[in-house]
Amino acid sequence: MISIQQPHPGFGQPVLPERFGRKVTVTHAAAIAVIALMAFAAYLTLERAIVVQRAATTAITLTDRQRMLSQRIASLTAQYALGNIGVRHDLQATIGAFETTHWSLVTGDPKAGLPSAVRDPQLKAVYFEGGAPLDAAATEFVTRARRIASLAPQDPAFAANSAPLFSAAQAPLLDALDRALAIRHNEVNAQETMLRVVAAAICLLSLVALLGAALAVFRPMARRIIRLTREANELARQATLDPLTGLLNPRSFQDRGAIEIQKARRYQRPLSLLMIDADQLNMISSTHGPDSGATVLKALTSSFFEGTRISDLLARINEDQFAILLPETSCEGAEVLAERLRRKVSEIKLTIKDEFVSCTISIGVAAAEKNASFLWPTFQRADDALSEAKVRGRNRVVVAAAA
Repeated sequence: MISIQQPHPGFGQPVLPERFGRKVTVTHAAAIAVIALMAFAAYLTLERAIVVQRAATTAITLTDRQRMLSQRIASLTAQYALGNIGVRHDLQATIGAFETTHWSLVTGDPKAGLPSAVRDPQLKAVYFEGGAPLDAAATEFVTRARRIASLAPQDPAFAANSAPLFSAAQAPLLDALDRALAIRHNEVNAQETMLRVVAAAICLLSLVALLGAALAVFRPMARRIIRLTREANELARQATLDPLTGLLNPRSFQDRGAIEIQKARRYQRPLSLLMIDADQLNMISSTHGPDSGATVLKALTSSFFEGTRISDLLARINEDQFAILLPETSCEGAEVLAERLRRKVSEIKLTIKDEFVSCTISIGVAAAEKNASFLWPTFQRADDALSEAKVRGRNRVVVAAAA
């Protein structure tokens, strides 16, 4: 209880209790109003940051997909050049997916909250300015790829078009896509930093105000901040891991793989790669329902975790394809592990809608070249070995010849 003492005689006018009460009420109301405004500002700021970060994460995923599609186009072109006519349909479909993804990034997608690259000055410079703009490089890449897909491998014009395509897939196009990815990653990092700064400032100011007059206002606001921060962290996690399996996504696998290939080169240590394909996954999904495919992929992921080491890098490359990078492992050791994984998976019996479902995998094995600076040649050789395993009838391991 607040008591008001009478002032010493002769000391101005007395302070009236009613006046003091009004002052306290106004002070409390103002404090509560400030806290309410802070909470509302925090809500708007963090919600906006979540929207922006979600759009940035979508852009990162699409840009990374575009990188993988460009490499797949190059790989399918190489197979087509060797006379594998059956890949022509896949080549045309992959070209279409690459072009669609590129235009989504350039023009934006309002439904996905994806802004146009033109709205960002840095991205606009990468896509449309400078000596090697990404938009022109991608357009030329698609045009050349479509021309190749329309030619027969023995056509003299085939080699004239395929050589520039392979060159673009290895350097100019990838370099431009990497610059775009770096800008988008920086945007995500900036948003995360902003979220942390905003959250810290709001918490500090709220505590000061709450200690003064409105403790009850703090709890709901803190809960909101925590929830939004967790959502932001979850978005950051999704930018690194595959959401279904929890394995590395292609971009993260590439980044980690680049580190491992440099370590292997520096210390002259062996490094091997497994490319794994889930056999007949589409048939399982069509026979037992769409959820059955996810069940199989999760079961495969569990088997891979159980059969590998903590130091091994596991990634989901696309819908039914995985990659396992094996540091300190020779080609012979990788082959032994691949056979063990293949047998382990073939023994899996899943029950889906009261029916037993079995699955198998095909594996391509390749060892990194001595003094290799990039993982891509090993990746391509392992992928070629995987394609051979599927051609031979699946559920088998094929080792790529030494480079």
